[in-house]
Amino acid sequence: MNKTGIAGAQACAKGLSHTFGVNHALAGTPQAVLQQLMGHSNPNMTARYMKVVDAELREIVCKTWTRQ
Repeated sequence: MNKTGIAGAQACAKGLSHTFGVNHALAGTPQAVLQQLMGHSNPNMTARYMKVVDAELREIVCKTWTRQ
């Protein structure tokens, strides 16, 4: 992570995966496509990322992931 300049809460494998999923959900990537990209066998795992499209929830997620 040091070489990439990624720091903070997202500087781990889970953080990168979560950021990837959230960014795709916010960009409008269909759930089935995101499920395939993330390698989820269960669509319920991917569905949690789609919920961040709600404006209020999106604001909370953004605040959480930008804290240092």
